Amino acid sequence: MFRKTVIFLIIFAVLLIGAMLNNQQDRPRSSLGKGPRANVFESATPNLTPGDYTRELADWPGRPYTVHIPAGYDPSKRFAAVLAIHGGGANSEHAAKVTCPNGDIASPKCLSQLADKEGFLVIYPNGASHPGARDIRTWNAGGGEKGYLCVSGYACKNKMDDIEYFRDLLDDLEKTFAVDKERVFATGISNGAAMSHRLACELSDRIAAIAPVAGANQFSAASPCAPLRPVPVLQIHGTEDPSWPYLGGPGRRGTEDEVFFAAPKTVSEWVLRNGCDPTPQKESLPDRTRDGTRVIRESYAGCRDNADVVFMTINGGGHTWPQGNQYLSEVIIGKTSEDINANEVVWEFFKKHPMPEGAR
Repeated sequence: MFRKTVIFLIIFAVLLIGAMLNNQQDRPRSSLGKGPRANVFESATPNLTPGDYTRELADWPGRPYTVHIPAGYDPSKRFAAVLAIHGGGANSEHAAKVTCPNGDIASPKCLSQLADKEGFLVIYPNGASHPGARDIRTWNAGGGEKGYLCVSGYACKNKMDDIEYFRDLLDDLEKTFAVDKERVFATGISNGAAMSHRLACELSDRIAAIAPVAGANQFSAASPCAPLRPVPVLQIHGTEDPSWPYLGGPGRRGTEDEVFFAAPKTVSEWVLRNGCDPTPQKESLPDRTRDGTRVIRESYAGCRDNADVVFMTINGGGHTWPQGNQYLSEVIIGKTSEDINANEVVWEFFKKHPMPEGAR
């Protein structure tokens, strides 16, 4: 009982720190972009210009999503869309900031700024709020059974129907914005990464490919992961991740009875599902900065329907987004690798993996 109480207090402290950081950083502005506020609109056919737009979902009060419209947006064309899913205890604004060096949303290295350069939409959804804490949000990404931790806590334990939430979000997105339905992708960090795995398992008719960062397929640990087709997967994970252990196990938030699913096992399961050659091609990427990390890339070939599986192990990396925001100290979350830019790596993977013809 004492150990469980201590673990609960640690979880609460981490969530509280996250909320405090969001409040300190976000209070001067409520948008994800450069202006003082994101645009809120209800019309299905607005005259859109580049920037950030917030949409409310009728059946999901208090869980709006924000869309970043890139420079050069033309409603007569169709644009790829990337779901950027926040981690547990965070929110849509944090999802944008975590992709930016030092959390600077004006940095050209942010995901939204890459979208301006490359011409794709970025969608920042919101998980379920903890009671009395509007900006502390989580996803029901699986777990809670067979000895595996409900990593999100609130959303998982309360069995939030987040698959239906994403169905409704995608329906609204596709009727409102110029979206290429064959190029809708999902990425995210931690609890958001785990949620992207669940989307690949249960919404493979809507999600073309996924690229989770610092979070494994907790859903498959307790439930059948049976996508309708092979789904391309890029997994990025640090070996020194204290919050989601690379090799699974209890970590800081689990107990001996409730553990995290391992990143290597997650990858091996996707290799099997996608019918890939089980022997990967390995390469050590250049050590561009002496930050104590090194990236190893494993590529699995011969997969069905071009559903490649790629595993990027960040040796020495923590619970972080490479070249993103060191949102807490290294003592708490580990190192942020500077050897790769996760935004660029993720987008390059997505560009090569649209939905196969006839899959929708």
